[in-house]
Amino acid sequence: MTPSIQFDDFLLTFERSLERVLSSASNSSSSPNDSSTGTSGINHSEIENTIKELGAVLDEHLPQQIAAISSGEVSLTTEQVDRLKDNLKQLEKLEIMAQSRLAWVNSLGNEMADWVDKLDGPRKD
Repeated sequence: MTPSIQFDDFLLTFERSLERVLSSASNSSSSPNDSSTGTSGINHSEIENTIKELGAVLDEHLPQQIAAISSGEVSLTTEQVDRLKDNLKQLEKLEIMAQSRLAWVNSLGNEMADWVDKLDGPRKD
């Protein structure tokens, strides 16, 4: 298989893994409340598994692809460059989603701490 075809295979695998992560994260944020976990329908294990899958794809293939491009063994077409840019934009979107959720969790934690302090104050008196 030529390096160019291998890069196309890498891009396709990268895109599919990224789509699964984004789909998993998007679906869980729009799900109804899950009373068993007390969260808003976030399927943590599904998100974790899809992120691990994406990480495995990148760990396994990215170093080889970078080496092939750096050595000149692979010359990217305009379409490949555009697809790679789109994938990187999707990764940025995923990072923004993760940061947003982290900010929400931190905010919730602060609010809960305030309530604990308020409830604990009268008890200490």
